Amino acid sequence: MAILGQRPQPRDAELVRDAMSGKLSRATVAHQLRFYRQVFALAVRHGLLTTNPFDALKFNYRKGNLPPRDYASVENVIRLMNVCPLPWRLLIALGRFAALRCPNEALSLRWQDVDLAERRMVVSSPKTEHQGRPWRVVPITPQLYPYLAEAYELAPERAEYVVDLPDYRSHSGNGVACNIRTQVGRLMRRAGVHWSKPLRVLRSSCATNWARPFPIHCVAAWCGHTMAVAGKHYLDVAQADFELAIRLGGAESGAKCGAAGCRSVRQGIARPTATCCRIGIWGDSAK
Repeated sequence: MAILGQRPQPRDAELVRDAMSGKLSRATVAHQLRFYRQVFALAVRHGLLTTNPFDALKFNYRKGNLPPRDYASVENVIRLMNVCPLPWRLLIALGRFAALRCPNEALSLRWQDVDLAERRMVVSSPKTEHQGRPWRVVPITPQLYPYLAEAYELAPERAEYVVDLPDYRSHSGNGVACNIRTQVGRLMRRAGVHWSKPLRVLRSSCATNWARPFPIHCVAAWCGHTMAVAGKHYLDVAQADFELAIRLGGAESGAKCGAAGCRSVRQGIARPTATCCRIGIWGDSAK
């Protein structure tokens, strides 16, 4: 910050950016520059400066050709859940098949908010509460239902929380302070799978799968974020998308897509039939 001097100009902000770029990652540089812009915006608001030198900088590191994000395929997720005790298996399922934030949303989910008969649940969201969205309704998908039904049958009478991990929940009211990722990492090593940020990858992979058959506003509502955030931080192109494009990309309205029993409608988009499930619209492609 000494580079800026007493009366910082846009060129001084560029020097700050260049000084950090040689030492820090692009993501860290972008985070720091956003912070500096907020600080100087506050100085302008209080009359300490006339202009914000960081306003002219472009530092959105999510633009351009980006490296692919990790993707949690259903096959690898099932492999992981096979080595997990029931509470951890349910925790993984809630992240991958319902896009719940972990640990805060998954650990705070209560049985009173789960309606197995109607296949929906009300998820409390501490992260978006200050934005006027303290909860959202999430569908219980066919992939998630068996794990919730199993946990419900095995839950003790008058059990309050869906995920029975009281030791992790007691560290903090919303579960943020608990070190749950360490145990997930141990389970991943036992299963032979690896994702750099497993809890985030489970959620983003669910959003990517949902974006195939459903409109983006539905995906954003179920995940609990805006459509802009969904496209910027969560949605990605998976291998199943390429396979789906090969099968459906050239189909005309009302024509067969090439897979038996799967009908395409306008612009080559398939109806959600059982065959679509096998070729990747609802999950990963068939082997």
